[in-house]
Amino acid sequence: MHHNIPTDLEACQTLIEQQARALLDMQKSTEEQSQRIVKLELRIDKLIKQVYGQKSRPQRR
Repeated sequence: MHHNIPTDLEACQTLIEQQARALLDMQKSTEEQSQRIVKLELRIDKLIKQVYGQKSRPQRR
């Protein structure tokens, strides 16, 4: 399954560097999204407590 893989070493190195940068960007984005999810979950929990109180809050599934 060849997807236009270059045959010369310099072009291969350039492709690897580009893919490594893209991977790092995706990892950073994933980490940022995970942090945002945690913050939003905490905010949701806080709002649920405000609406339903500490003890009578509905069970989350």
